[in-house]
Amino acid sequence: MVEKLTIREILRALGGTGEVGSIPPETPYQGVSTDSREDCSGRLFVALRGERFDGHRFISQAMEKGALFAITEEAVEYPHIMVKNTLNALHQIAALVRNRFKGTVVAITGTNGKTTTKEMLRAILEGKHRVHCNPGNLNNLIGMPLTLANTPADAETLVLEMGTNQPGELTVLSTLARPQVAVITTIGQGHLGPLGGCEGVRKAKMEVLKGVVEKGFLVTNADNPQCPEIPFHNKLTFGLKQGDLRAKVMEHTCDGSRFLVTYQREEAEAEIYLPGTHHVYNALAAIGAAMLASGIGLEEATAGLKNFKPVWGRCMWESVNGVKIINDAYNSNPDSLTAALKTLTSLPANRHIAVVGDMLELGEYSKEAHRQLGRVASEVGLDLLCTYGELAALMGEEAASKGVMVESFSSHGELAQHLKRWLQEGDMVLVKGSRGMEMERVIALLRGKDR
Repeated sequence: MVEKLTIREILRALGGTGEVGSIPPETPYQGVSTDSREDCSGRLFVALRGERFDGHRFISQAMEKGALFAITEEAVEYPHIMVKNTLNALHQIAALVRNRFKGTVVAITGTNGKTTTKEMLRAILEGKHRVHCNPGNLNNLIGMPLTLANTPADAETLVLEMGTNQPGELTVLSTLARPQVAVITTIGQGHLGPLGGCEGVRKAKMEVLKGVVEKGFLVTNADNPQCPEIPFHNKLTFGLKQGDLRAKVMEHTCDGSRFLVTYQREEAEAEIYLPGTHHVYNALAAIGAAMLASGIGLEEATAGLKNFKPVWGRCMWESVNGVKIINDAYNSNPDSLTAALKTLTSLPANRHIAVVGDMLELGEYSKEAHRQLGRVASEVGLDLLCTYGELAALMGEEAASKGVMVESFSSHGELAQHLKRWLQEGDMVLVKGSRGMEMERVIALLRGKDR
């Protein structure tokens, strides 16, 4: 629950100069908005600035949509409070809300599986708890504080996904959130360039622990090489090979996975509507976090997984003209692509086809990482590898040198046209790439649409 917070308290915390008009000081705080296209009724509009946007240009629209006043970095003709930095102001408001929140906060980070784990945890808890989470994957220095600042008054549990591609970001986010439970899903090869290699990634992910409250818990992956060595006083580990919370996979099908979960002397059968061992790990992370955050037992936690619905672009299934397509187009890195390729070829199909775009933000490791994935592609038994992008072409070169049938393309349209000619009923296609590659356009073109 969030104790009452008023506009007077917001203004006192922000300081600044300006005039908010005739708003009574005891007006209840009802949240903030950074997007003038949404309903801003009763909210404060924070005019954020970035490299490609400036919220100051949209203050008039926000006021028309019902904003009480704007928080700005310059004087404007509308009711406003002027501060030195509007992002810092958003963080101050988020901190105020956190101070008034009396429930449980769970922070989720990791190289892979953050959003899926978050949604699995939401599914487990929502039956008995009022849960508030980041919409989508709004997990950065804007999105997570915005989620925190907009915590509903009746929320009992906050589940906050935290992402990073720069050192220090998770320190800021965790310090704002002050979680009772922190989850590190995996530590692997993501954002290697900006984070400074594997050791830089490890240090960045461990920053989530800096805000954990006294006597708080860490939930982490015992099978991940980087995670077991993380020092923390209260730790719950999970895994298929080792860990406090253990899973034994019973079945992987196109419709999902069934597995047996054991914890101490208890065991319970679980089912998720996603195939792949990597998603079993995500489920274990969610189960562990749910038990610590709410005190529910293993059986209730595993049962709650049945309410989980796959997230767009993360191993979602659809069928186009008798061809099964795995839409994993939201993002990609070496670890997640390896897992996706292994999942693809483990499932029954006439032929297995991977459609892969560049993996971005790998810095000096980019070329070798793509060549290494070419070797992985040759080992898993693909019938065809289609690549899009200059880096993915390196993956194709490596795979072709080891006998894989490879086709490389310079446009989504050419790639889709080739697939339309080549695919047959009963084939299975994985579509995956980094966000900037927009690989979902290939799927749309296969459906006969532009997007």
